[in-house]
Amino acid sequence: MWNIFLSFIICIILYPLYIKYASKKQFGQRIRNQGPPQHRIKEGVPTGGGLIFGFVTIVLGLIFRLFSWEFLFLIIGYMFIGLLDDLTKLYRVKTLGLKAREKLFLQTFFLIPFIWSLYQQSSVLHISETITLNLGYFYPIWALIVIIAAANAFNFTDGQDGLAAGVGIIILFFLWIGHYAGVFSFFEGYIEILLGSLIAFLWFNCYPAKVVMGDAGSLFSGAYLGGLFLILRQEILLPVFGGVLVIELLSVVIQVIYFRLTEGKRVFLMSPLHHHFEMKGIPETKITVRLWLLSFLLGILGFFIAVLFWSS
Repeated sequence: MWNIFLSFIICIILYPLYIKYASKKQFGQRIRNQGPPQHRIKEGVPTGGGLIFGFVTIVLGLIFRLFSWEFLFLIIGYMFIGLLDDLTKLYRVKTLGLKAREKLFLQTFFLIPFIWSLYQQSSVLHISETITLNLGYFYPIWALIVIIAAANAFNFTDGQDGLAAGVGIIILFFLWIGHYAGVFSFFEGYIEILLGSLIAFLWFNCYPAKVVMGDAGSLFSGAYLGGLFLILRQEILLPVFGGVLVIELLSVVIQVIYFRLTEGKRVFLMSPLHHHFEMKGIPETKITVRLWLLSFLLGILGFFIAVLFWSS
């Protein structure tokens, strides 16, 4: 428990310093012209806030010797990809950042050691405590999909003040509770250091945000969560606990596929889904809180399923 307070205190001290520095260096986010009009006021808000909670999580993980080098390579790599994307948006004076194929290549590269280490241990997919499926040579592909989907889903969800951070906190909270209930068998420090750091970030990221996460933080967080569920061998539960992330990801996939098949028509006014609701005139804060509530309900459902099928 004390790791939560430790990481929170460190981040709560660092964020005002970072916000002041980023503002001075004009390290602020750029807003797409195609985005919701009400987001124009967010132009110039310091970005890259995920670097702070990511850095604190990594340092504490090293101090407490929580991480394998493969997991460390994964989360640092994904934070690097996000940072590179953030810098590309800033200094190339465009908001699109890295190309999709560039991101996919880098994301695949940084997860290879982690997936290989898991595959060396086992290629079994656990449907429940007693039901398993041996994926054999397909396991690395499965694990790759889990991490890339989790990372990009978190990235898509990070589009409103407090939304992604709040959803991440809720997922981590239920994992933390699940550990003490005996349904998640890992050292709780994994969860606690990121949980405390994200709570501190949300302190400054809640509406109206004084700092935003940026791709560095969202890709780091998504890869961290995906990696944790794979370590637990309970990744089948990730779509339940992370149901909001899944919905946001699917809204983008559906929009892109439908747009290409129909030569320009759209299912949603704008994707990800939270922007669709914004375009319909629903206030940002109301959308955020409702998605938090949905995430909390899904957390209860995931916890119930875990207790029912995974309790030892």
